Formats: sequence, structure tokens, C-alpha cells
Amino acid sequence: MSYSTVDAWKITYPRLASTNANSATLYAWLVRASDLVDVNIREVVGTVPVSPTPQLLTTLTEDIAFAMFLKRNVHEASKEGAIAEMWKESMNLLENLRNGVITLSGVTNTNRRFSPWFTGDGYTPTFDHGDITEAKVDQDLLDAEEALKD
Repeated sequence: MSYSTVDAWKITYPRLASTNANSATLYAWLVRASDLVDVNIREVVGTVPVSPTPQLLTTLTEDIAFAMFLKRNVHEASKEGAIAEMWKESMNLLENLRNGVITLSGVTNTNRRFSPWFTGDGYTPTFDHGDITEAKVDQDLLDAEEALKD
């Protein structure tokens, strides 16, 4: 699954329309980029792919896919610096998402307990025995146990 479509990607980057790559090839680049995004945000959002897709993920996926596509298909020295810069900016944005510096609007962290930002607030263990200093012997249980022995 991809966070964008080939048609939307071609609108964002019109240069793609003039390439020799067919739609299936372009979609494969979008899927690779989406997978990279998912791997990096899984711990923050819990469930991937994120649905509905926030615009930030669509933009990030298109930018990453475009940078990967150009890196593999454009061999002009004058363009390599721009491609590297685009890749660097995309990876910085992805890192900020992963580290919680940037959040996705409309997306709640469903994996909060296992994230580095979990404080334990509101968490109650399944077998909560309370304060040990308030523990006391249950005479009914002792009597029932004695009855079984007889």
C-alpha cells in the first residue's frame, strides 16, 4: 500500500510524466517510500499503514520516492547535490516524526505503552494486589482449606 497514487505524484512532480517509467514502476517507488515511512513511524502510531492518511505522510512519501527515483535514474552531476539535499530533508522529517518532535494531526498513538514517551499513568496491571502492608489473612479461605484436609 502507498500513501499516494501515481496520478497524485505526477501532479506534485510533473517531471515524472515525461519519464519512460510506466505506472507500475512508479507505483513500486511509492510503495518502497511508504514502507520506509511505516518502518520509522510504527512505534509512534502503533498500527500502520495509517488511515486516513495525513497530508504530511503523503508529502513525505512522494518526496522520498522522488529522491529515490532520481538517485537511480538521473546521473547529472549538477543534480546530485539537490537530490542529496531532498533526501536529507525527508530523512530529518521522518526522524522528527519517529522521535515525537512532530506529530501527525488526527493520529493518536495506539502503541503508547511501548513507546519511549509512556509514563505509566493510568496503567493498572491485571493482578493488582494493592499495598502489601494492608494484607491480612482471609479466615474463610483457611477454614475451607482445613475442611478439605478432613
